[in-house]
Amino acid sequence: MRKDQPAQNTGTDEAVEPGAKELRRLVALYSAGQLRAAEIRARDLIREFPGTPVLYNILGAALTGQGRPDDAIDTYRKVLKIKPDYAEAHGNMGIAYKTLGKFEAAMVSYQDAIRLKPDYAEAHSNLAAALQARGKLEDAAASYARALEIEPGFVEDHNNLGIALHELGRPDDAIECYREAVKLKPGFAEAHYNLGRALQELGLPEEAAASYKDAINARPGYASAQVNLGNAYLEMGRPDEAIAAYEKAIEIEPGHAGAHDNLGNVYLEIGQLEAAADSYALALAAKPDFAEAHRHLANVRKHAPDDEELAAMEARYARADCTAEQKMHLAFGLAKAFDDCRHYDKAFDCLLEGNRLKRDSFDFDISQTESYFDWLREAFPHGRLADCTGQGNTSDLPIFILGMPRSGTSLVEQILASHPQVFGAGELNDLNVLVEEAITERNLPYPGGLAQLGDPALDQIAASYLAQLAARGGEAARVTDKNPHNFTNIGLIATLMPSARIIHVQREAMDTCCSIFANYFVQSVPYAYDMQELGAYYRLYEGLMDHWRATLPDHMFEVSYEALVAEPEQTIRALLDQCGLAFDPACLKFHTTERPVRTASSWQVRQPLYKDSLAKWRRYEKALAPLQAALEG
Repeated sequence: MRKDQPAQNTGTDEAVEPGAKELRRLVALYSAGQLRAAEIRARDLIREFPGTPVLYNILGAALTGQGRPDDAIDTYRKVLKIKPDYAEAHGNMGIAYKTLGKFEAAMVSYQDAIRLKPDYAEAHSNLAAALQARGKLEDAAASYARALEIEPGFVEDHNNLGIALHELGRPDDAIECYREAVKLKPGFAEAHYNLGRALQELGLPEEAAASYKDAINARPGYASAQVNLGNAYLEMGRPDEAIAAYEKAIEIEPGHAGAHDNLGNVYLEIGQLEAAADSYALALAAKPDFAEAHRHLANVRKHAPDDEELAAMEARYARADCTAEQKMHLAFGLAKAFDDCRHYDKAFDCLLEGNRLKRDSFDFDISQTESYFDWLREAFPHGRLADCTGQGNTSDLPIFILGMPRSGTSLVEQILASHPQVFGAGELNDLNVLVEEAITERNLPYPGGLAQLGDPALDQIAASYLAQLAARGGEAARVTDKNPHNFTNIGLIATLMPSARIIHVQREAMDTCCSIFANYFVQSVPYAYDMQELGAYYRLYEGLMDHWRATLPDHMFEVSYEALVAEPEQTIRALLDQCGLAFDPACLKFHTTERPVRTASSWQVRQPLYKDSLAKWRRYEKALAPLQAALEG
């Protein structure tokens, strides 16, 4: 029996009751969706047999089905006076309360039903749905699990349990539920879609894409599945297929704002800025309060004081119904627009508000970062790294480009990726995922368990990482991994792959931190949104880099952003030489290289080197005093 359908237990000991044939006719009317006819027939039978509980139960269900839950509740109250222990009536009254949005009352009714009938699977299922709607996810998951223990064939509950577990941050457990749902019902489009989302969250875009395709095969007009299929293709570095998926979603649902916005993002990644701007504008035409699209559009257009988009953002920001999240995105967009207009005071006021709203949305404790960096120094002392000489995987395929965000790492990758022997793989999280998996499989704590991994496990991590890198890079002699925060993994990289090139990109501290503070990051950069925390983090980064320099004096090549801008050819020649690559003039024309760039710098790396970005922080110098003080300690 499907969830939210009324139970049909007769629940009567009356000697005088309608015959089985009459009851079958009544149930048939209800089951056929003839709810008004079922209501009329139930009332007629109640007049004839007023002591028969099942008649009230079916009448209540017919009333709920017709959008009259208040009348249904009155009916269930009448039947419960006749038979207080009628579990099905309690359960169905819960459905009526839920229809009214009265979840607390619904839960009481479901609990009454379960107390009277502990193996009442539908009541456990409906209680779970009510708990889930109230955000009580742990309790909802337990109730779904109990319903499935009683009735394993409740297909929808496998999917719903998966959703609850996914929202609880347990995507692995959610995947098991989704897989069971599609096993029981291969054409269950929503379960295929949810499976894809969980797989994508775990960094498995190829498997996710397969699930999205299954969802689309089950429901060809599934626009959201097409959008997420596009997202998976984008993660796999297949922008053309991503564009096709987004365009298919728009063909299905022309007003799908998310599809237009994502299409704009992929155009931005491949350097088609006008097409990106057009897509963002279409997203806003479909959904004028789409604050994220306002922010995206602001970042790809140069604004003037009389700009219509600037006025639209200001008007949207001032609305009473503008949520905190919308204000956050709008504030970052307005900051960019005001900066374009050289209204620097207004721009910084918006930056302060956008960063404050973002920072208020999550928990972060800089002392935990300090403890982690201390642990890294202890885990990778000079002695341990010196003992690793000659060990590890000797592949020279990887080039790690690392440093603080907004320091020039994207620019350095673009330069290297312009070389015919290099493939730019972008910001990868592969190494962190492999390490965490190895630690988790051995029931070791993370990250401390890293120090307890033996050579076989470390060798396997290196081999798996290199295999994934090679799959991305094809025939390329070198493949870049431009995850800036890999600066925390330098000791690990030197242990696993001592022949890997490590390029540390540095930029003047205030320019770096000002640029970080001026940007909204899609990925997790929790220290970015408060000037004191940002300055403190930067000092911790500097301290850790000092440790790596002392313990691995010959293992890194350090690139100065300022030197790259001032003396590009000399710096690029030295960079290529460090990577074992012959000089190629294409590296000087990096801005003409066509490749997807998935960072906040995607439009900047398509421009020739320019000096305007140097000391840009000084336009906000007075307002940045707290940051400068934090950097000085």
